Amino acid sequence: MAPVTAGLWQQHETFDGTYDLDDLLDAHELLDTNAINKMRAQEAARSEVNK
Repeated sequence: MAPVTAGLWQQHETFDGTYDLDDLLDAHELLDTNAINKMRAQEAARSEVNK
């Protein structure tokens, strides 16, 4: 349900065959990458403030 809660998919698309397992794996990779990038950006901003 992660792609649904993230707004990437609609809930009915999860069950109606619109997406397959490969799409789900891609969506999770995208969400993981976005989370990592957000964390890195926050860390960089904190580093700039603490200089």
